[in-house]
Amino acid sequence: MRKAWMLPGMRSPVYRFVGGILTIALTTALLHGMRAWLNTSTVALLYVLAVGASTAWWGLAPGLGAAIVAFLLFNYLFIPPYFTLRVLHPQGAIDLVVLLVVAIVISQLLGRAQSAVARAQSHEKETQRLYELSTALIGQTEYGGIARTIARGAREAFGASAARLTFPGEGDTPLAVAEEPSGGGVIAGAPTVRQEILGSRGRMG
Repeated sequence: MRKAWMLPGMRSPVYRFVGGILTIALTTALLHGMRAWLNTSTVALLYVLAVGASTAWWGLAPGLGAAIVAFLLFNYLFIPPYFTLRVLHPQGAIDLVVLLVVAIVISQLLGRAQSAVARAQSHEKETQRLYELSTALIGQTEYGGIARTIARGAREAFGASAARLTFPGEGDTPLAVAEEPSGGGVIAGAPTVRQEILGSRGRMG
């Protein structure tokens, strides 16, 4: 899911992964400075919150990457013996496992929630387009007007630079041909995408 607040360059996978790692790095710097007042359970909880924020801001894959980085930094800086990845005490191992599992579960849940929101928004936009198209077609009886309305709707729906709609007629003569934007000369050569319009009577355009 793309974030509306992101600039175009910020939407690249590399940039989002870097953003997720930087979120954990800033959290680590803050926690390490306060280490004398925090126990390992509190640090683990705050790391989980940071991983959740990374997933919410940057997406599921960067959130999972942030969870792994948080796991390694938590082990290296906050689990005795410090500045090594070795774990000597069972409680430290339990804290590490709990952090990793909870962080990954939180990332998965947030990622699924974001995907569901994106699907709902896409469905809402499709429903809105169909409503607007149906409203525009009401009362039209001329093939030319119907073709222009559908061509305009197809261009907006697919985000195309131009669209052409043809209603086939008898022989080689079409009932109507419409281009959007109108004016002629916009579409040259074969179309990039061809889409048949099917109705109860078969192929309509």
